[in-house]
Amino acid sequence: LLRALAPIRISDIINYYKQGLPGDEIIGYLDRWYDRFDLFHPRYPFFQPADMKLETKAVSTVMRLSHEIACGNNRTLFDHSTDDCRDPISASDAARRLVNIQAFALAGPNSPPGSIGKEIKLIRQSYRQAPTVAGINAWIQGDNLAETLILSLTAPYDCSDDRAAWEIDHPKDLHDVSVQLGTADLYTWQSRYISLKPIEKENHILVDPEILFSVGRIPGDVRSDPMKCSYFKSKKEGLKLVYFNPEKSTWRNSHALFGSGDHKHPEIFNTMKFLLVEDAVDRFKLFQINVAGMLNDQGKVITWYHDRMPAPAALFEEETLQSLVENAIDDANKMESSLGKRVWRLCTFYLSKDQSNPDRDDISRLLNHLNYRDFYWSPLERHFYKFLCDLPEKREQARAEWRETLKKTARKSLRKASEQLGQSLRAFIARAQVSDYFAFKDEKSAPAKEEVKA
Repeated sequence: LLRALAPIRISDIINYYKQGLPGDEIIGYLDRWYDRFDLFHPRYPFFQPADMKLETKAVSTVMRLSHEIACGNNRTLFDHSTDDCRDPISASDAARRLVNIQAFALAGPNSPPGSIGKEIKLIRQSYRQAPTVAGINAWIQGDNLAETLILSLTAPYDCSDDRAAWEIDHPKDLHDVSVQLGTADLYTWQSRYISLKPIEKENHILVDPEILFSVGRIPGDVRSDPMKCSYFKSKKEGLKLVYFNPEKSTWRNSHALFGSGDHKHPEIFNTMKFLLVEDAVDRFKLFQINVAGMLNDQGKVITWYHDRMPAPAALFEEETLQSLVENAIDDANKMESSLGKRVWRLCTFYLSKDQSNPDRDDISRLLNHLNYRDFYWSPLERHFYKFLCDLPEKREQARAEWRETLKKTARKSLRKASEQLGQSLRAFIARAQVSDYFAFKDEKSAPAKEEVKA
């Protein structure tokens, strides 16, 4: 879409949002490059080099194009395929897998040597991960696909040097270029050189299960990706990408998505700002923020994730609202810290014998066993989404309700944690030593609860 509509100005994006995408320009671009989208074109096969050769023993299978299939060093998660599988797949399936692996290829051991024509000699070297793998990828979802694509455009975009992978006549033109020519080059980065072959079976064109697979272009700095969010670490290290934390739901880092504090929001979120300035979007209209990516370790996928959360349009522009979101998350973290101190005190009294101080390791083990963090964080997600939706119209009320929710949830979490200690005398004594009153420092505190002696 970027290449079809280039150059793109801010005013163009506003017109696209109001009137729709220009179909003639898009069709004209697709007609111009029609042959390059042929998976088996003799000179320009889609996303592949035409004359690729590898060592005879270096043949791979189409299973390698999918991380979720149990082959090679992939984990056995969703199926029980083996490397010996030699079943052909449809051309449409192969095309989807090809696009996927170019964007989400993982680092790994040495690739096989070979060549692409006479121009490129493929040496044995380690695989590097594709640009999309690093960090999290975020975008705003509109009412339909066209609107989502418009909201994902960046402006101004007039990079005459930028090119998509299918616009390259030969891989040699960019083989040694690790710096992105532009956004289209980044989005279609050829991280693997792959060669597919057609076979005919029962009057259908399928893809031969044996493929050629080798390392492609080595990516450079991907912090310029318009779909990534980052944070400023230090003057020396500069911006760092924000990564998915498997122990935290995405909403707990939502301040990073909006660019609060030292964080930098994805560049594509600027499009919403442009639309708001021109009154092309209702400030109270709800959109969906999508956050997707994967976690991997030593070339193996640990988990995929795709989270969605609602966000009023005003949140993408007003810094005051963004600060309130950051404050709300900070309040939640402070309340968890207060809850943790209560649970620690609960465990300490429970393990105490004859006024002796229990071992800290024993306290830590019991505290982790009580699982109070899950009791606290799990119910908060839906309340946080309500907070986001209410924020533009009733700011003070939304924050007050959110804080009250945090206190109620902390009390319930403390009660659930303490119930796991059972009904023994020392459990009752331990519970009596811990106050279930929670408050923030800027609120009026309740009188201290009298300690109960055994």
